[in-house]
Amino acid sequence: MKNKMILLFSIVVLNAIFLSSCDKSYTTGGIQDVNAVSQKTSYDFLKSNPAFDTLIQCIDAAGMKDAINANGNTYFAVTDYALLNYMGKRTVEAQKVDQYAKWGLDSLLSAITNNYGGVRDSLHMYLFAEKLTYNVLTNDGKYYSNGLPGDQVIISYEETRDKNLGYNPNYSSIPRVLMFAHVYPGNTYALSKKNPSSEMPQDVGGRTICSSSGITTSNGIVHVLSPFHSLFFNQY
Repeated sequence: MKNKMILLFSIVVLNAIFLSSCDKSYTTGGIQDVNAVSQKTSYDFLKSNPAFDTLIQCIDAAGMKDAINANGNTYFAVTDYALLNYMGKRTVEAQKVDQYAKWGLDSLLSAITNNYGGVRDSLHMYLFAEKLTYNVLTNDGKYYSNGLPGDQVIISYEETRDKNLGYNPNYSSIPRVLMFAHVYPGNTYALSKKNPSSEMPQDVGGRTICSSSGITTSNGIVHVLSPFHSLFFNQY
């Protein structure tokens, strides 16, 4: 419940933002056919959706197309809104030195191309060399190694009794949400049944809900992070 306000805000605004650019078939709470793009590669699925126009430019700059299209993997895609969040925060930092500075898309693509500060490498934190489908994910969460050497994230498929996230006590089933979490550098979190992902303090790590999930492509699985996610949790 510590992240309740973030989750609620994400879900409420998603209808106005994310759904306007994405097929309703892939949205949380309205899944109709997660196999609708099963003939497309993960990269081609993203490229066909305007919500990922900027992400595709970042993928191309990083030379990650083949990695994302590798067989049997999972990719947590960030939307263009999430990238904008990141660029906005970098602009705030840059203006502490130069009040007229702006960290825009050209700055981001340059940083990725030249791997300034490891930005290109860090893009691999969203890529996993295994299929992370609902049946292998747990309610409490588990650490998974990603494509960034030495890095791990916590992925959980959690039951929620939050009415704003679809819970109704009159229903026999409890709705579940897919969460992507990362412990901030320098911190640790002893994940267990007594310390599930949902109880991780906000000063220890960041958590983002997936606005869409379980999208099956010809080579793997795509989950889409909330538009309010900030690239790298703004920690890299």
